Amino acid sequence: MKRLINLLLVVVLAVSSLTLLVACDKGGNTPPPVYGFVYELETDENNEKFYTIKSYNVTDTVAEYISQGNFAAIPAADRDLVIPATYKDIPVKKIAPSAFANQLFIRSIVIPASVTEIGSACLAGCTNLESLTVAHVGKAAEGNVNDEKTLAYLFGTTEVTGATSTTVSYNASGSKAYFIPNSLKTVTITGNVVPNYALNGFSGVEEVVFAGTVEEIGAHAFENCASLYKIALDETTTVVGDYAFAGCKTIAALDLSKVATIGEHAFYGCTLLGYSANVGTINLAAATSIGSFAFTGCNAIESLDLSANTTLTLGTCAFSGCTGLETIILNDTIVFGSNVFTGCDNIEAADVTGYAGGKHIFDFEY
Repeated sequence: MKRLINLLLVVVLAVSSLTLLVACDKGGNTPPPVYGFVYELETDENNEKFYTIKSYNVTDTVAEYISQGNFAAIPAADRDLVIPATYKDIPVKKIAPSAFANQLFIRSIVIPASVTEIGSACLAGCTNLESLTVAHVGKAAEGNVNDEKTLAYLFGTTEVTGATSTTVSYNASGSKAYFIPNSLKTVTITGNVVPNYALNGFSGVEEVVFAGTVEEIGAHAFENCASLYKIALDETTTVVGDYAFAGCKTIAALDLSKVATIGEHAFYGCTLLGYSANVGTINLAAATSIGSFAFTGCNAIESLDLSANTTLTLGTCAFSGCTGLETIILNDTIVFGSNVFTGCDNIEAADVTGYAGGKHIFDFEY
């Protein structure tokens, strides 16, 4: 009897093992762990399928490095994330809110143009993020309102170590405090729109790259980006909005030669503008309208040649307080507002050519 029981046990164990092997061959009941981007298949209002990125999972090895704080040992493929435009031949269109929140290992991330909606606080707490590439600023390329149209929308309002509380304006009367990573230095915009208030208040960003075709820089777009020193306008950029670069105290070299319309206070307080590349001057050859206080306080500008600008309107105090100005060339077709060059302490009548006088735009005329 005992021998029979033992034989039955052997048979049962063998059958169980075979069942388990078959189950494993068919994929088993427990799917293998997913590493990398985690996708969720969805359907839009037109019944078209698309993927939303929900999160990013690291391998056990990377997780161990993260727990040790040894980010330098993490492979670049895990630190420098590039979101694909498609997954399994289906477009990737959305990033979920908080998708990458508190992922300290991320050094850079590229979001492709296929992504039409970026969730709020998707990069909150990413305090080692150095570089960000986006097709559009804010939640979406179109239809954004208020705070959803600012880059700060991606970083959230929750306090985290390694991020600075930044009060970001998003319209004429509204603002909100976001926590922007101190590590973020470079922002690349691959799309064609830089909306109003786009990077307003991003005081730590040093470089902005336009990789698309940007015709207009929105009002207040880079206002108070106090560390921004490297930016090249696209050749198609012809409009710089009101206060677009106001308070950008470290911008020195900026090619404005193709810009036709410069808004009010556009470069107000840009104390280094003109200091380096063009050695004390700025090229405004295409300008037809320069708004009030546009260049007030731009003390590094030493000379200004507007002799070829035959259809130019200069707003009130457009260059007031430019204490570094020493020579100015004008022409008799320019339409002047009042006090255009008041407070330019180094300018005397002998330093100005091409000007008939009588417009009360210099201190020496009063």
